[in-house]
Amino acid sequence: MNERGGQLPVGFVHVDLDGLWTLAGCYGYPEGDSFADDPTFNLALPRLLGLFDEFDIKATFFISGRDLELPEKADAVRRIAAAGHELACHGYSHRMDLEDLSDADIDDELARAADAIARAGGSRPIGYRAAGYAAGPRMLAAVARARMKYDGSLLPTYWAPLLRLMAGRLRSRVERETGGKAPRAPGQYGRGGRLSPQWFDPGRGLGKVLRLPVAVSPTLRLPIHASIGMLIGADFVRGGLRGLARRGVPICYLLHGMDAIGAEELTGRLPNALMSTKAFRVGLQKKMGFLRSVMGELKVVARVQRSDGWVEKQVDWGWTG
Repeated sequence: MNERGGQLPVGFVHVDLDGLWTLAGCYGYPEGDSFADDPTFNLALPRLLGLFDEFDIKATFFISGRDLELPEKADAVRRIAAAGHELACHGYSHRMDLEDLSDADIDDELARAADAIARAGGSRPIGYRAAGYAAGPRMLAAVARARMKYDGSLLPTYWAPLLRLMAGRLRSRVERETGGKAPRAPGQYGRGGRLSPQWFDPGRGLGKVLRLPVAVSPTLRLPIHASIGMLIGADFVRGGLRGLARRGVPICYLLHGMDAIGAEELTGRLPNALMSTKAFRVGLQKKMGFLRSVMGELKVVARVQRSDGWVEKQVDWGWTG
């Protein structure tokens, strides 16, 4: 029960199944063979599916449409759906600058991705998350035009400016090492927001979009999703989940494919500027131990379910826990 005396809040596990090639796009170095020879699908995905089976969790996988160009990746996505997990949209090309494109180009990005996911999984996705959490009003309006019903891009943290600064410095280091150039991403990490879900109304007769915030610690608003949570510690993350549960808000816990790939498995695959950072030096044993610890806590403090079924029950005047 939460501090209001009600039942446990709803919880969701979201996975951004970002292929290794998406890092090349984010940091501006050549992707090489990372699209076809991709440890996110070859190594991480089987581990995550096994983890969710272990904890009886039905998760939501956000898929980049480009990955579905490869038959073997499309087959992997079909296996995700066959296992009872939800498929959602992560755009087509994993660009973080979509807000700078025309409406027609944004619509095309979402339509291509949704069509590819529907072909692989059998139904069109109703959920979306922007690469880098970079979804402003224009992107959200496009989500509504695509007839998707929820967005998972909201990162309600006070620390977004610092995170953007750190990401920009790392991007510059990679560019200096590789001679590449990455698109600027001024919307990366968003602009904050409330801990609870909120409706976005694009007007013009379009349907509203329900925004599901990514879990952060409720007081300090530190991001506790797995990629950062592994650095600040499982104890802090579990405490953050308990704090959110006491407030009775839905808990949307985010993983990335990279969270189930050990540093020892990335040797020679990434620029030194990336591999020298703490985030990329975490070994597989520590990563999987962290994920099991957090999944166990989430199952204690929340009623974990797929996002789509819960979102379909919400009504325009608000959300229910």
